[in-house]
Amino acid sequence: MRNYRKYIIIIFCLAALLISVSGCFRISTDELYSLPQASTEYLKLQEQINTVLATGAEYAPPTSGPNRQSVQLKDIDGDGKNEAIAFFKTSGDEPLKIYIMKQTGGTYQTADVIEGDGTAIESIRYEDMDGDGVSELIVGWQMSAVLLHMSIYSIKDNQHITLADANFTDLVVYDIDGDGYNDVVALRLPSAELPGEASMFSLKSEGVMSSCKVPLSKGLESIDRVITGKLSFGAPAIFVEGKYSGGDVITDILSWKTTGLANISAGANGISESTLRAYAIYSTDINKDGIIETPSAKLLESASETKYYVNEWYAFDRDGGKAKVFTTYHDFNDGWYMILPDDWTDKITVRREDTVTGERTLIFSYLSEADGTGKEAPPVDFLKIYALSGDNKDDRAKITGRFKLLEQGDIIYAAEILTTDVNITVNKTMIIDNFKLLYTDWATGVM
Repeated sequence: MRNYRKYIIIIFCLAALLISVSGCFRISTDELYSLPQASTEYLKLQEQINTVLATGAEYAPPTSGPNRQSVQLKDIDGDGKNEAIAFFKTSGDEPLKIYIMKQTGGTYQTADVIEGDGTAIESIRYEDMDGDGVSELIVGWQMSAVLLHMSIYSIKDNQHITLADANFTDLVVYDIDGDGYNDVVALRLPSAELPGEASMFSLKSEGVMSSCKVPLSKGLESIDRVITGKLSFGAPAIFVEGKYSGGDVITDILSWKTTGLANISAGANGISESTLRAYAIYSTDINKDGIIETPSAKLLESASETKYYVNEWYAFDRDGGKAKVFTTYHDFNDGWYMILPDDWTDKITVRREDTVTGERTLIFSYLSEADGTGKEAPPVDFLKIYALSGDNKDDRAKITGRFKLLEQGDIIYAAEILTTDVNITVNKTMIIDNFKLLYTDWATGVM
């Protein structure tokens, strides 16, 4: 701000000086603040675009994906000069047009036009799939309200060639086979005619497109979240997560094996039963070790009608084997989770207690073993976690017995150990170290 004010002062001083030195210098305030003139290249490009618009075409930019501008500048052919890729909609049998305009002799000329059917251009991605310095165009076409179609084009000598086609629900561009070049994986939900599947496309150095397919879980009803990451021992993978019939959540884990693309989490019945869980919590690198872990929800014993779960997190390897990382309890209502010690397994239950204004409380209870008569003792409350809000939250965090965990926004998180006379690990240091804040996308599926 200080530099801006200095700049304004200099401008006005300069204007005053010019006016005082000679009556020949007349400069208006509007001229002082006029915008820079457009470059010659921009004006030439606009002329070419106007030529297309004059035919009755309208701008039709991609409706989703990473590139959504009506005109995009990309060096497709690797010559160091940006081509202009412009998106239009006209009338006729193939109303969708993608114009590729090249710089030639200081001006832009239309080099090629890709035409497509449908109601809109859904997306476009630019990716050098074989390392030859030329980017392939991965275009999604919106064929109807429910049907998307993907085409991969190669531009050679100002002429596009279609390398691959596939219907899709979601597209992933990722080096799934680990050869150093990104592949395209088209994910498609099942229809009345076809089962759900993942189709992988790879462009080899000799310009040949190879493809392979693998089924997605039977019963997959939606694709809500797709992430890429590593399995144990560093193998790349795609995690496809969505609703399963009955309302559960399921994760298909796709990775590359010597036989091709594989759904490593699917069993002999074609369903990833090992990742099936009762509510929407999604895969993530929960322990920040560079490996994506997938949760499995386990229902806790409870006297309440409300169902409470803990989450056992597993790291998978390329062969579908899994190893448990740890167990967590997630409180989505209050925005936190806690890593649970191993000796808490099958020995705890939880319940809510939100009777005090400005205090949202979760209570952990210990499930006592049966006594000598075979009767089970009632659960023993041993820990409270508080989410405190309001003007006096600082004072309430300091109530005798409570200790502060974290502060986030207008919430203070605190804890209180009620007793350590239980046969599990309970101490202040462990609770502070194991208490974490939630990332919203774990609960919502936002990528």
